[in-house]
Amino acid sequence: HADFDITDNSGRKISGAPLDPAGPPARLARLPLEAILSALLARGIPARLSSSAGTYLCNAAFYLALGCLPPAVPCGFIHLPSLRGEIARALAAGGEREPASLASMEFATLLEAVEIVLATSLGAAPAKRSLAGGRLPPPKA
Repeated sequence: HADFDITDNSGRKISGAPLDPAGPPARLARLPLEAILSALLARGIPARLSSSAGTYLCNAAFYLALGCLPPAVPCGFIHLPSLRGEIARALAAGGEREPASLASMEFATLLEAVEIVLATSLGAAPAKRSLAGGRLPPPKA
């Protein structure tokens, strides 16, 4: 169900509406979640499992993606923290100071986490490379 705490871009605030009236009430991730979590933690990357993609658009996007993809296609949803510089700029501008909104990571660590998730999901060993070893450059601030 869609249970949005805030309005969407069109100004609508939806509560209790089914995302797909013909679909099941929930759809489960199709990724090796425990293996992903273990691989991330083994590399020293903070991570945790959640039973939900959230109650806003993330949940809707994940639910609908699972409904569109064939059952054999791996699919999951991962929330990534903000970059450290983004949090610093938000705090300097008087932004949110709730603990969850302060989660942050350096770009190189975010990229490594995504590589680990993809490799683990596809059954491959995650590559051990440095940022200079062929990875994309970090985004410009």
